[in-house]
Amino acid sequence: MADSPRVRHPLFVYDADVLGGHVPHGGAAWLPGRADIFYSLKANPNISVCALLNSFGTGARSPPTPTLATALRAGVDPATLSSSPRQGREGAHRVASKPNIHAIVCESLDELDLLDSLLQRRT
Repeated sequence: MADSPRVRHPLFVYDADVLGGHVPHGGAAWLPGRADIFYSLKANPNISVCALLNSFGTGARSPPTPTLATALRAGVDPATLSSSPRQGREGAHRVASKPNIHAIVCESLDELDLLDSLLQRRT
């Protein structure tokens, strides 16, 4: 019987002490004065890493996809959350439906107009 091909799966190991050691002075190392640090859930939507970095005082940056819900489940305060409506009307609806988001990043005037009209209806 021939050996079956070896299946390889990636393994990601995170060291909380190493991550925590970089967060407190990460922004200040690049920018003078106060700088906010945001964890990108688009790059890595791992809820445990998000929760850990949140405990160190980072905010979170998320598109309005399920990763936005991941940030909220990880305990990220919406006031430290940044999102973008880049997925058209549906994305804009998701961002507009979340109260107290710290920042909404628009990449065009059309996105800004759409988001503005949705937010006007919400208030």
